[in-house]
Amino acid sequence: FSPYTPAVHACFALQEALQELEDQGGWRARRQRYRQLSEQVRSKLAALGIPTYLEAAAYSSMISSFKLPKGWDYQTIHDALRSSGFVIYAGQGGLYREMFRICTMGDIQDEDLARLLAAAEALICGRSKQ
Repeated sequence: FSPYTPAVHACFALQEALQELEDQGGWRARRQRYRQLSEQVRSKLAALGIPTYLEAAAYSSMISSFKLPKGWDYQTIHDALRSSGFVIYAGQGGLYREMFRICTMGDIQDEDLARLLAAAEALICGRSKQ
């Protein structure tokens, strides 16, 4: 019971979100999907010479942090990936000078991840050839 007019649209959105979660195998399956996506990003960036900021065991299933490559700044990487349709995040506080973060949470399809990794590779390899 609600003493005021309930936010019906929010109730329907929640109901739909819970149904989608169930359809996808529940929270454990979703966490595993996020973990797989994060591991793919970490693996590809490591192959491009961009190490993670923390040890692997310290990461959650949905966000990873990376050391800024030597000679790069956050804004350059952010702007280049943004022009390809992706948003990355700076390190908080003064850490923006040392690292950036990539989140793999949400409705990310395999094709989306492939496009992100291709954009990152083109950026890193293109700059290293200059």
